[in-house]
Parts: sequence; C-alpha cells; structure tokens
Amino acid sequence: MRRKPSVHKVALLHVAKDLPKNVERYVQEGLDKGMDEGKAWAIAWSRYCKYKEPGSPHCQMETSEYLPNQGKKTASD
Repeated sequence: MRRKPSVHKVALLHVAKDLPKNVERYVQEGLDKGMDEGKAWAIAWSRYCKYKEPGSPHCQMETSEYLPNQGKKTASD
C-alpha cells in the first residue's frame, strides 16, 4: 500500500524559490517510499549533484561546509 505524504512534508518541498524541479521530484520519491524527510532531502540533493547537474551553483559547496566533522577523530576513536 502506498502511503501519502503529509501536507507538512509536501509544503516543505516549495520553501526554496529556485529549488530545482528534479530535487523536488527526488524528495517526493523518497517520501513516497517511506523515508524520513531528512534522508529524502539528503538523497535528493546527492542524486541531483552527482548525476543530474554536477556543475550547478547549488552543488558548489565545499565538503568541509556540509561535512564539518569528516576525518576528525572523536573521543571514542
């Protein structure tokens, strides 16, 4: 059975003025598959930036900006 996303989740798809249509579609696909919203957005942007439009201005963030702790050791290491 296909679960319909909540109105709240659908409304968040349209927050950004220049949000690429493919990202919206990818998020909706994730939500329709039952992903939580954060994961759906992360995967949507990953798909868009890696496969659809790698040169897009939306995809020009440095790794250190979105993965600030990447490669840093924690107390448990």
